[in-house]
Amino acid sequence: MPDFPQDHILALKWSEMREYNSPEEIAMLEDYRLPSIHVLNPEVQRLPKQKTRRAILDVLAEGISFGGKPRLAMSALEIHDCIGTKLTIIYFHLQKLIDSGHVREIADLSNGRYDTVFYVRTGRTYLYIQNLLSDESLRYTVSLITPGDQLVSAHMEEYLKQRAEVSQQLSAWLDEQDVEEPEAVYLNLLNLVMAGHPFVELMVKRASGIFPKAQD
Repeated sequence: MPDFPQDHILALKWSEMREYNSPEEIAMLEDYRLPSIHVLNPEVQRLPKQKTRRAILDVLAEGISFGGKPRLAMSALEIHDCIGTKLTIIYFHLQKLIDSGHVREIADLSNGRYDTVFYVRTGRTYLYIQNLLSDESLRYTVSLITPGDQLVSAHMEEYLKQRAEVSQQLSAWLDEQDVEEPEAVYLNLLNLVMAGHPFVELMVKRASGIFPKAQD
């Protein structure tokens, strides 16, 4: 974790931010906790493998410190000083990471002269399965098996609503746990919790004709 002395230029700039912004805004940055997992589309999986993007994500995972606890929300200038890459290049790759969902802007603060944007990772671990869990993907699959079936459609919408709620609850629960392979834990628990939903039982019956019957 980058640890700069109190008289470093970055520490002085952060002191200015504390002076010109509300305690609530400063606390939001200093107390930001990195979510355990963040679900993304598999199509963006290769994007962080670029050297500079990987370095940016690594720094945002560790945070920056001026002698106290690390702050995970960082400005482009702070990232620049940590990894040594030109600031213009940092901005370019930050935008790529924002567009892909790996990073987000958490605040735009002023020091009395100009505004500074602070960035955070969207998760400590990225789970590249979003398109597999998307509502539209499921609706399309169901339409192939049971076209125009209103009963199935009604159960499916209830299922999608509950799955979204369970997904949020699992993500929040994982944030409090120290587990290996959080992606696998997330998927396994989501599948187990949702397995007993009436929609799943109904689809098993509707889809039974697709699979060859077991031979006696």
